[in-house]
Amino acid sequence: MRTMRIVIGLILVVFCLGFVLGCPSRTQQGGTPVVAPMPPTGQGVGGTQPSGPPQPPPPTLKAPAQPTKSPAPAGQPQKPQAAAAPSVKITKPTAGATATVAGLLLQIAGTSQLVYGQDRKIILYVNAHKGPSGWYLQIPGYSGVNTVNADGTWNGDAQIGNREYPPKGSDPAIDIAAVVVSTADAEKAAAKAGENPDRPVFQLPDGVTRHVITGVKLDVR
Repeated sequence: MRTMRIVIGLILVVFCLGFVLGCPSRTQQGGTPVVAPMPPTGQGVGGTQPSGPPQPPPPTLKAPAQPTKSPAPAGQPQKPQAAAAPSVKITKPTAGATATVAGLLLQIAGTSQLVYGQDRKIILYVNAHKGPSGWYLQIPGYSGVNTVNADGTWNGDAQIGNREYPPKGSDPAIDIAAVVVSTADAEKAAAKAGENPDRPVFQLPDGVTRHVITGVKLDVR
């Protein structure tokens, strides 16, 4: 019986040694431990984003700057500005209005530009629609423009009729024209009209510029 137990014990010892010697080794030859492979550096697990240092944000795109006009270099000629043109306007009376005639004279006023202090004059014409048709030059000295001021305003008189044929309230309306001409042309026109004051011209001079109002009714006093 005792022998039997010894035999059984030896069998168990042999069995245990064989079990131990038959298990796979956890080390490689040379004693180096076997390590499970790791995922590559920066590789996420389960679809996660890569690890590592944060990346800088993409640069912000800016619209290109608009080119600016640089001033002309010193000494380079500048482009000349457009010169202002002379002008004239009748402000009193106005077209279609009723104007007072005192004696034989009708007062006229207006504005102008680039006449005062220049080699220019404002001359006046009246179309009376009575008698010979045409424009009558208002001859300086009795009628015409009396004054042109520094601010461009001006005033003058127009002669309506004459002592032999004075104006009447029943007379038809008149037209008035103010024309800017050179001083030389103004003197020539006055000299020619002075030769025969009762003879009108049928066409206004071109002049530099002009302003015409029509249909002025007369209130004779």
